[in-house]
Amino acid sequence: MQTLMATKSSRVAGGQDRISGLSDELLETILNRLHSAADAARTSVLSRRWRSVWTRIPDLIFLNDVASPDAVDAAMAAHSAPAIDRLAVALADMSRPVSAARAAAWLRFAAPRTPREVHLVLPPKQPPAREEDVVFEDLEVPLFPTTEFLNVNLVYDFRLRLPVAEASVFENLRVLCISRCAASGADLSRVVSTQCPSLLSLDLSLLDADGDLSFRSDTLERLSLGVVGDNLRLEVTAPSLEWLQVHGCNPAEARITAPKLTEVEWDDVYDPALHIFHGTGRRLHRLAVTQWVWYQVPPLLQRFDVVDELSLHLLVLPVSLSLVDRAL
Repeated sequence: MQTLMATKSSRVAGGQDRISGLSDELLETILNRLHSAADAARTSVLSRRWRSVWTRIPDLIFLNDVASPDAVDAAMAAHSAPAIDRLAVALADMSRPVSAARAAAWLRFAAPRTPREVHLVLPPKQPPAREEDVVFEDLEVPLFPTTEFLNVNLVYDFRLRLPVAEASVFENLRVLCISRCAASGADLSRVVSTQCPSLLSLDLSLLDADGDLSFRSDTLERLSLGVVGDNLRLEVTAPSLEWLQVHGCNPAEARITAPKLTEVEWDDVYDPALHIFHGTGRRLHRLAVTQWVWYQVPPLLQRFDVVDELSLHLLVLPVSLSLVDRAL
């Protein structure tokens, strides 16, 4: 940024600086490599030549150390390119919360510009003392048929509203990450199973699901589930799945059909009668287990005969010696 600002005073013979004489395409490439929409916009003060160059850069990146919701609004209003490659909004200032309506407007700005990547990370918000005082805001997600990477890390009182359409609304999506919000289990199941034909990786973290989850995908290779819900039932049918992580879910029932599964991270209680691996072999490359009852062999270990790499986490709570003697 300092180098670019210096061009205003660093002139060559003839009165024109070297950088301003470059083509528009090359100038846009230079500004795009700043990886900051705010820094790119500041070059508009250099001269009339630079005034609108930044409005055509393909990557709109707003980092939490310099960006604000107002700055994001202003940049989107000024941006003139018909297409963008990447939208990345990452805000962390809790004193400037973002409403669901505002976040939805940012997504609507991006969708018709066919971005390859969309990242939306919003500042957290302090929840009320009583759960019944939570008032949810609906966040409508538009169609992203060309996007390959969609990452939304939202706010606990946002309820995600996923698009309803017969076609593959996320036709090119390879990676989907959804964190810190509420969503309908039926909607999530529908989108993943029928509207993401190219999905390779699904990460659901700190997600409050209303209803059961049932995922069927021929392409899915990695699945991370950190979903909470009342009496949650989980069904996964994924013939290409190789890596599975279950943490913070405690599903009442789970049925995993994954014949190619080689790595499992299970941080929840496991009951072989309720949590079933169907079609998975007896050997894993890696198994990571969190054991909640320290004096028992983790039941999941008995599901597999051979594990190349075992990671065992024991949660040891203070107990009296009498309890230890009875356990032994």
